[in-house]
Amino acid sequence: MAASARCLRYLALVADVLFMVVGLTAAVLLLVLLLPLVSLLTIPKWLLLPLLLPLAPALVAIPLGFVAFSVTRSERRWRLIGVTVLQALAAVCMAVLAGWQVFLWFSPRVEADFAVLMNESLLDPKWHTAFAELRCCGPAGPASFHGSSGIPSACCLRDEPAPGSGAAPGPGHCSQLYSQGCVRPATSRIRAVLRDSAAVHGGAALLMFLCAVSSAFFAEALKRASEKRREQQSAQEEKPLRSPMLNQKF
Repeated sequence: MAASARCLRYLALVADVLFMVVGLTAAVLLLVLLLPLVSLLTIPKWLLLPLLLPLAPALVAIPLGFVAFSVTRSERRWRLIGVTVLQALAAVCMAVLAGWQVFLWFSPRVEADFAVLMNESLLDPKWHTAFAELRCCGPAGPASFHGSSGIPSACCLRDEPAPGSGAAPGPGHCSQLYSQGCVRPATSRIRAVLRDSAAVHGGAALLMFLCAVSSAFFAEALKRASEKRREQQSAQEEKPLRSPMLNQKF
């Protein structure tokens, strides 16, 4: 094998390892990015698909990179071509999903559907955690609970003791209510997750595609080496046929 082919082989092996690392990193980062949504407890169900679906190509990249590494070491060209095609498809899938997340990042449907979801379950205690963490009250502020059984205590802004006083607010005491509604801060958090997730998966798609290109170059190098070996073998087979004719001539 020529020096250039050996360099391409080592580069392809490194790329295969990187392919696995990129897939694992993208999967872990996605789970970390989803943590801010835990406090919301619920989001529009249609958002689950674009948020969780990138896990599929990210997790598939791990065994796919391992298979590509094994095939590259054994220098089996046709198998390497097949694995390279799968790597490219995984990268394209990741890029498409990242583009989908970018589209939803700017979509007004996120805010509209979250407002509907919160209004339909306004009195559900599941929202109390979101009220306290986002420092908000209902979809549109305390007025959202007009005519209901009462404003939840989670909407109360608790008194905080003066520094050094050692005093603590009395139980149940509420100085004021959170004035802002929860739709805007909640959807801002959802959009931030979509934005960061799109950035992670867009970068992962680019790296995965570059790894696939590296494998494709090595597959092409194997093809050239195979053709060169066939030419040399053909030339060696022709030599015995020419030698008797040369002997007769001289």
